Amino acid sequence: MRFEDSNSSPNMPDFWVEEVLEVDEISLCRHGISFVFLTRQNENLIIASLFFPEPTPEFMESRMARTSKRDLDGERVRLVDRYTTLRWRIEELFGGSFDEYGRVVFREMESGERPEILDPYNRLSFRWKGTEFDLRGYLDVYFTQLM
Repeated sequence: MRFEDSNSSPNMPDFWVEEVLEVDEISLCRHGISFVFLTRQNENLIIASLFFPEPTPEFMESRMARTSKRDLDGERVRLVDRYTTLRWRIEELFGGSFDEYGRVVFREMESGERPEILDPYNRLSFRWKGTEFDLRGYLDVYFTQLM
């Protein structure tokens, strides 16, 4: 389920104000890049995902329908650059660790080390073993309730 903006206050997921989110899994697919973690929403334990979709022309038109064609093209160029940079950084860090499904599952690793997403509300940065960079681009938030 995609977290929808609403008129409620504070109009953000509960985890957005956390200092650190421990990433359980990273996925790369033809649709985008996903950072999966366990958190709480409305006091319920959930699986959440920060998803950076590939900014295809179809995606841009569906999400930014009210934007003029010229502005849409400019925004797409900017988002493609950010998406390409993010994907390159993730592939550079974890390229050899992805399984056949395009996932790195940290919760199954013996070391117990997990990457972190730092201060989503103010910074939204990614950290892994001394490497840190900002997560930038179009972002969706997805929730899945635990059964």
